[in-house]
Amino acid sequence: MKRVKRKDAILYLLYANKNQPISGRTRLQKMLFLLQKECPLRSWLSSNFDFEAWRYGPFSSDLLRDIEFLENVGLIRADKVGFLLEPERGELDALSQEYFDNGGEYSPDQLYAQEKFSLTQEGIKFIEERVEPRLPTEVKDAILSVKSKYNRISLANLLRYVYAKYPRYALKSELRHYMR
Repeated sequence: MKRVKRKDAILYLLYANKNQPISGRTRLQKMLFLLQKECPLRSWLSSNFDFEAWRYGPFSSDLLRDIEFLENVGLIRADKVGFLLEPERGELDALSQEYFDNGGEYSPDQLYAQEKFSLTQEGIKFIEERVEPRLPTEVKDAILSVKSKYNRISLANLLRYVYAKYPRYALKSELRHYMR
């Protein structure tokens, strides 16, 4: 099987499920982490994302650079949409307020700064002409499954799931003690 480029996996994740946007860098990081951990994406990728324990769980600087590259070449966009909306904000309020009250460096409002990631028209065209035709069906199905499952649950529940299933990646998380 031909290997999938990391950037193509990011693009197809954004394209899957009718180009439904993904809200926030944290969610995007966790979804690609789960793709790599729970699906055979690791065996499909030409090179893996190197995830490490960080401030909000698993984080990959490779992924961050790939996202910035795709944004700079005009294939994806990160629209600033202000802050998290309900129900996510309400669900994280108690957790982050307790964190802030106990000496955390970020206030709840700072934790809620939000971007919405989606493909540009050029990105859609690129996917449909150059990526989708050569992606194996099982890769497309796995990406669609992860996006359908994790893009619709709250960020707090996504973090709880990741922290519970992969605790070593939550060791440096600033919210780990509040995600029970």
